[in-house]
Amino acid sequence: MLTIILPGYSPHNKDWAEEVKAKLNLDGKVEVFYWDHWQTGKSLNLKHEVARILELVGDKPVNFIAKSVGTKVLMSVLPTIKEQINKVILCGIPIDPVRYVKGIKLLKPENLLVIQNSADPFMPAKPIKIYLQLVDKRIRVVEKNAHNHDYPYFKDFEDFLTQ
Repeated sequence: MLTIILPGYSPHNKDWAEEVKAKLNLDGKVEVFYWDHWQTGKSLNLKHEVARILELVGDKPVNFIAKSVGTKVLMSVLPTIKEQINKVILCGIPIDPVRYVKGIKLLKPENLLVIQNSADPFMPAKPIKIYLQLVDKRIRVVEKNAHNHDYPYFKDFEDFLTQ
C-alpha cells in the first residue's frame, strides 16, 4: 500500500512530513509530497500540484495523511481516484471546512480520521467536529488538547492506518 503525506503550505512543514514518514511503521511505501512552491517561491498552483499527486498515485491503492493546505489539495484529488483510496487522515483542517463536503462524501466514514487541535489557530476542533458530524455522524473526529497547528500524532496515524 502506498501512503502519501501531504504537508502544510510553508516550508517548515517539510520537517513535519519527514518526521511522520520516519516514525510510521507501515507495510508498503511511504512518500512525502514536496510542494513545488517550496523551491520556486511562487504561490501554490492547485492544478499543477493535483496533477503531480495523481501521477505519484498512478493506478495504485493509496492512503493519505494530509495536514492544513494538504487537506484542501486532497479534496481536489479525491474525485479522480476515489476507487483507489484506502484510508485518509486529515489534520489541522484550516478555515472553511464547507468546501470539504464533496470530497468527504466520497470516503467511507470508517476510512476517514480527522484530528484537530482544540485551539488550532487556523480552526479550533469544536467547529470542525460540529460541522463534520452534520455531514455524517459516523466520521471520527479526534480533538487533541493543543493550542497550535502542530500535529505530531504519529501513533494515532499508524494505529488508524494499520487497523
